Amino acid sequence: MNSDNNSISQSRIRGWFENSAKLYEARVRDLSLLRRLSDSISLELTVDEAATFILDIMIDELNVCNGSIMFLDQETQTLSVASARGHHAMGEKDKVVNGRSITLNAGEGVAGTVAETGVPILVPDVEADNRFSRRDGQAVIVGSLICLPLAIRGEIIGVLNLSHENRHAFSEGDLHGLNVAANQIAMMLDNADNYQRVCRTNVELEGKLLQETVNLEATNEELEQTRSSLVQAERLSALGQMASGVAHDFNNTLAGILGNVQIILDSIEDPELRDRLEAVELAALDGAATIKRIQEFSRVNRDTDFEPLAINDLINDTLKITSPIWKDQAQKDGLSIEVETDFDEIPNVKGNAPELREVLTNMLINAVEAMPEGGKVKLSTWSEGDRVFMAISDTGEGIPDDVRDRLFDPFYSSKGPTNSGLGLSVAYGIVCRHEGNIEVVSSRGDGTTFTLDFPSTEEAVERPDPVEEREADKEVILVIDDDDSVRNVLVAMLKHLGLEVVFAADGPSGIEKLSETHFSMVLTDLGMPGMSGWEVANAVKEKSPDTPVVLITGWGREICAKEAETNQVDYVLPKPFQLCNISAMIDEMQTMRG
Repeated sequence: MNSDNNSISQSRIRGWFENSAKLYEARVRDLSLLRRLSDSISLELTVDEAATFILDIMIDELNVCNGSIMFLDQETQTLSVASARGHHAMGEKDKVVNGRSITLNAGEGVAGTVAETGVPILVPDVEADNRFSRRDGQAVIVGSLICLPLAIRGEIIGVLNLSHENRHAFSEGDLHGLNVAANQIAMMLDNADNYQRVCRTNVELEGKLLQETVNLEATNEELEQTRSSLVQAERLSALGQMASGVAHDFNNTLAGILGNVQIILDSIEDPELRDRLEAVELAALDGAATIKRIQEFSRVNRDTDFEPLAINDLINDTLKITSPIWKDQAQKDGLSIEVETDFDEIPNVKGNAPELREVLTNMLINAVEAMPEGGKVKLSTWSEGDRVFMAISDTGEGIPDDVRDRLFDPFYSSKGPTNSGLGLSVAYGIVCRHEGNIEVVSSRGDGTTFTLDFPSTEEAVERPDPVEEREADKEVILVIDDDDSVRNVLVAMLKHLGLEVVFAADGPSGIEKLSETHFSMVLTDLGMPGMSGWEVANAVKEKSPDTPVVLITGWGREICAKEAETNQVDYVLPKPFQLCNISAMIDEMQTMRG
């Protein structure tokens, strides 16, 4: 009796192990199948190629004899065979019966039922299941069948049929595992469909492009130039958004430089010192304009203020600004660099003076760097028709052909890793914004000439009126700023204009002074620790609603009018500011107060 019990127990254990081994093998098979399908999901295949590829994997990995994929026509709700593979798979000639392709209506047979319901079906014994639809002339021998729905985003796109010659060749576990794989297969077929659509679209577009090219051969050169310009513009736009915080810090620095220089300029008569200080002032103004462009670089629509400009004057200003490089530094290094100008009487152009000076400065410095042993730089201007031209020539080393072709590419430089490679690309963008053109003529050892041209204008150059000192006023202005250098120069500029000023280093101290004295105006910085400029403005208006509040900030270009109005700010003065800006602001605030 004990011997019989042991035999039964061993038989049960053996059966459990055998069953576990089968389950383990099935899971390994399922994982292997999913891995191969996942690895193949990004392949560039057409729908027919993908269907055949998938069936080959299924037959290779699974215990199946035959497989087919049928696609569902969404309009007619019919299924048709896309691909069939296996031991007895139908060929192309087998996909038709009596001259017609094999199709099933949704709801017809096993495949039609799966397409209609979206529910997978296991048929252990095909002969005993009347849902199986066998067509006359079909050569496929089927004993058992699994039919799986293929769905994308909840919509059935077809079915996957897997069959075996033997009955009961599939289990419920097979049905579950293969249903998971069907999701991967549907994704792969969807990717193949998208790829095929893209290829078809590309073929159509290439055909249209070829036809257009044939029709437009006469203008091909002009189109190529336009394409190159667009590519260059896209490269420039790829620079992206610049660091606004860095721009803000530079504005604070420039505010101190510009304010102090303008105060000193109003106090001295020495021509040589004035000439030097005016060059510093001009450089600071150009720096401020550059910072403005950095702050607005990522904006799609830029409102650039263009005004009539005299190109000859711009060149003279640039030569004055850069003289420490091409004159002073060159002499210090024992080099002789001769600068010659040849100016015609030319019309004015409309543009942004700091931007064009930046272009000239960049090209002048490049010319100097191209002459390590010294040489000559010539700047010429002339006009032809409605265009104004200027050329910068040097007797330097010249530019190799491979470098010249990439001269205006962002981040490209032949000067080594210490150079950003942005100078000429930015210059190119500035010239384009001015509706101008830029050409380079250069060869190795024969020097380089940059030629720029711009549309001319009949408008005259406007000269700014000098800032007049104001008569002393009993009114007192409160200045609140945590940056000592900016606060001190602002106070000095206001006093230079004849105004009485009280200052505070933070918001709470300023509000405390407001309780002690009546101020005709309050000027406050935006970014301050403890209490922001917005909070200062609201506190001032709470105590004295009629007192104008001016927000002085390096973020001024980015502050919209609605935001200022919401925070009860009457005027936004961007840094760096000039004496004329402050004078105009005071006039406006006094007018507002009546």
